[in-house]
Amino acid sequence: MKDNRRDFIKKGASLATALSLGTVGASASTLKPETTKPLPAKKVAWPVVEGPDTPKMTMNISPTDVSSKLKAIKQFGCDYVHMSGPRLPWTVENIQPIVDKFKAAELTIINMMVGFNGNIIHGTEGRDAEIKLVQDALVVAGKVGIPVVEYNFYAHRLTEGYYSVPGRGGSSYLGFDYNRVNPTTGVAPKDLPPTEKEPAMTKEQLWANITYFLKAVIPVAEKAGVVMALHPNDPPPPISRGSEQIMG
Repeated sequence: MKDNRRDFIKKGASLATALSLGTVGASASTLKPETTKPLPAKKVAWPVVEGPDTPKMTMNISPTDVSSKLKAIKQFGCDYVHMSGPRLPWTVENIQPIVDKFKAAELTIINMMVGFNGNIIHGTEGRDAEIKLVQDALVVAGKVGIPVVEYNFYAHRLTEGYYSVPGRGGSSYLGFDYNRVNPTTGVAPKDLPPTEKEPAMTKEQLWANITYFLKAVIPVAEKAGVVMALHPNDPPPPISRGSEQIMG
């Protein structure tokens, strides 16, 4: 797996270099200097009209938020929202009403996050049954018109490293420090041990388990017309309670 990733990165870097030099389909030695000159900047008409090929501005919201918040999002000029979905299993009966609620407010759910238990991540007994629930959720997302389903893949999320930072006007900001000793526990996040529920995992184990998972769910997602999006490890320190992180 490591070699495959290294080859992929090398090939990607070579292709990116070729594209930046305009050398795809030709030897660099045959190029004339003028072919490497930058193209003139393309003029963009303003305002930019959102379309199928433009990035979508989206705001996070809860499926249960009241109509006043939906109205505020529209006032911001946003037409799309993303959110955490309900607990598995997903069915058309419990997802369609959420989609309809936002559609009535002229908002489109463009991304819904699916949560699953640790058996998939840890490769323990019961993961195939949990994978089946994710597969079923992808089919439901396709049926109700949710184009992206997001997921996490970490053995432990090091939220113990978060703390409040005083901000302007009496507000509070979220800070993170891997080395900061917690005044309550006397331990820095980097030194926290694994737990019984979340034992330490190596990156090799995690790569094997996410490969197993994706081989099972991606064909289902493609058939359903759904794209899967992986949320990076948040926060992204290299070791989280003894477990290595592969998606930082």
